[in-house]
Amino acid sequence: MKLKKLYTTYKGVQIPRDRTSVNYDIAYLHYGDIYKIYNTRLNLNAELSTIIKISKTETIKPFQYLIHGDIVMNLTSENYEDLGKSLIIINPDNIPLVAGMETHILRTTSQDVISTYMQYFFESSEFSRQISQYAYGMKVFRAKPNHFGEIDLSLPTLDVQQHIVDTIGSVDDLIEKIILQNKKIFKLIYLEFDNLIFDYDEITFSYYDFVKIITSGIHKFENNKIYIDTASVSDHEIISTEYLISHYNRPSRANMQPLSNSSWIAKLKDSPKYIKVDEYSHHEIDEMIFSTGFLGLICINKYVNNYIYTLISSDRFQEQKNRVSVGATMQSINNDVFKSLLVPNIKLDEIEIFGKLVDAYYQNIHKNSRKIKELRLLKAQLLDKFF
Repeated sequence: MKLKKLYTTYKGVQIPRDRTSVNYDIAYLHYGDIYKIYNTRLNLNAELSTIIKISKTETIKPFQYLIHGDIVMNLTSENYEDLGKSLIIINPDNIPLVAGMETHILRTTSQDVISTYMQYFFESSEFSRQISQYAYGMKVFRAKPNHFGEIDLSLPTLDVQQHIVDTIGSVDDLIEKIILQNKKIFKLIYLEFDNLIFDYDEITFSYYDFVKIITSGIHKFENNKIYIDTASVSDHEIISTEYLISHYNRPSRANMQPLSNSSWIAKLKDSPKYIKVDEYSHHEIDEMIFSTGFLGLICINKYVNNYIYTLISSDRFQEQKNRVSVGATMQSINNDVFKSLLVPNIKLDEIEIFGKLVDAYYQNIHKNSRKIKELRLLKAQLLDKFF
């Protein structure tokens, strides 16, 4: 069945991020946060304290308020792979919530489809294949809503749809549970980090002689490897490993070599995405190539790497990176700008003591991340099976 027969679509409110704050009144789903923060569903009760908000004085049409079961989709993307990225709204208490610029709200109107079933279709490779036929653009990729409506969705009975939703949903529940565990561990790490850096003066990153920026260039490899671009990462997790490349047939940006004891940060402004490569990261080192959209830092040992990763993924460092990002359209940092960023003036022995203190935390995060990767693979297999 054509998608256009199953829903009504609305555009999000046209409010830029600089008119938002966590201290305002109405929860606001920024289009960028669909890529960067949330997975495939937004449970508003769980996220209400941290989600950005807009003032109640903003002009909002009644139909723009998101209701339980709405799907919010981006039909504009800075990369081809993220076109059509969406999530479903979990909001049974009807807490005021709106979606922002560049988003489209899909509200089911047919009794023949379960909205969560449709959301899982949007996560499938079959949906990606179909929407790619309608994509256009060079630096920014788009799909028109009327073209999007021409995509075909197979509709089994409601009982079968519910079975599919329950099956895939059980995997999503496990993924979210483990992600929450990691978030709690990270809070403990950042608490130790705040205690470490309290009352220290600052120097520029260039004075850290125990860490170096990794230059572009990769080792020649046989067969295929997995290409990790910034779209493949969400927060601290690699969420997509489907992009296979060969040495002689790869994007020009597939040119960064993962190294043991290295930390990686997305260069793009407002893109809090990180990868930690350590002695346990055999999969990343042996089977992956990173994008030049990441800046990599090689450390002298694993304890320094623990410190550097904590530093660059901290809120304070991310805010500083955003302030100094440069560029006419897609603002980002380069190596020279990165070296000028301010960091705590802490001696190496104190850094290593901190690294040892949080090492067990990072080992637990690593184990949890492995479980998440296995569950994501299982979910991808289920999506291929059902769609």
